[in-house]
Amino acid sequence: MRRSQQLISKEIANPLVGLATIAAASFLLSNYKDDNEGENKSSCESSPLSLASLETSVPENPLMFAQSNTFPENYDVSVRAVKGYRLCMEDEYCINNGGRFVAVFDGHGGGGVSTFLRDKLYSKITKHLNAHHEVKDDHEYTNNEIGATDQVLGTSSAVLPHNLPITTMVNSIRAGFTEAGKEVLQMDDLQYQGSTAVAVWLHEDTKSHKRTLVSANLGDSRAILCRDGKAIDVTRDHKPSDDIEKKRILSMGEKIVWDAYCQVHRVRNLSLSRAIGDRFAKPAISDEVEIQLMPLSESTSDKEGKDEFIVLASDGLWDVMTSQDCVNFIHERLNECPEAMKKSTPLEIQRQEHARRKTMSRFVANEALKRGSGDNVCVVIVWLNESDINIA
Repeated sequence: MRRSQQLISKEIANPLVGLATIAAASFLLSNYKDDNEGENKSSCESSPLSLASLETSVPENPLMFAQSNTFPENYDVSVRAVKGYRLCMEDEYCINNGGRFVAVFDGHGGGGVSTFLRDKLYSKITKHLNAHHEVKDDHEYTNNEIGATDQVLGTSSAVLPHNLPITTMVNSIRAGFTEAGKEVLQMDDLQYQGSTAVAVWLHEDTKSHKRTLVSANLGDSRAILCRDGKAIDVTRDHKPSDDIEKKRILSMGEKIVWDAYCQVHRVRNLSLSRAIGDRFAKPAISDEVEIQLMPLSESTSDKEGKDEFIVLASDGLWDVMTSQDCVNFIHERLNECPEAMKKSTPLEIQRQEHARRKTMSRFVANEALKRGSGDNVCVVIVWLNESDINIA
């Protein structure tokens, strides 16, 4: 049973204790405010994702995995997208499959391509997953095998096993990115627009009890993994100054120019070297997605799981924070303990920790603005483990 279910069960068993706990937690949370709460709304608009929208959103081509006792039914996800000091918002994000698939898209020249990817990329990937995996018609799935989201929404989505071959997943992700890129290039109204795309998919194998992080990237948005307090880049920033990208661009006869005002290298007037769209700048701006695999700790326990969380963000964050800066900031904010919490019960502490996890992306995005980021900032955090506080 997940700890959130334990909390609910405990409250139902003793309604008076549950109500008292809720009141106490609400009071404590009211004293643990975001230090940027009073910021000017006109200069920093946000598009937060509520827990309800996470649970009820239905992708265009839904695809759910059979429920498993080995891994969480849903991963906790925190997301925040802020306009910052830009005139318009061009960052988008996508969250699906109980937090197993998350992506961030940073548009440039307009928000057309990033919006297209938000709406279409996941469904294109799942279409190829369906095509590669044959679902047997003669198998009748029980309620325990079908994901809870399917039961609630009554969808007719395919139910796939957790031990889907990882090569199938990689091929489907690559095919989905390629199809999306070709479709955007055919749109005349988007020929001068483009977008980065960074996505991760958690591959889970119930037979071996192993998890693998599959990352896919185009552009200078970035995904990092926190392992034992250390930041690990799971994607490579595609910038003209990168040695691999520089060699590719120069071999084509293209020029890389230093922009002294913005302090960045540019090719075809763009500060990145790979993106979906940007038809005017092809083939200097490549649309080839880079996919990498990283094994994760098998345990989802906070005491045993060495892999803590994944952060995906647009360059509005990485322009002012290093990967390790981001991890350090999250740990500092997560471990803060208001004086009132020191005498709290384990149940109240559990609630407080859950609240901080859900709002952590807001703290990170606001910190980026405080450190001088002048760009849109989009941050998605996926928590890979659960707190091990004993609430029995």
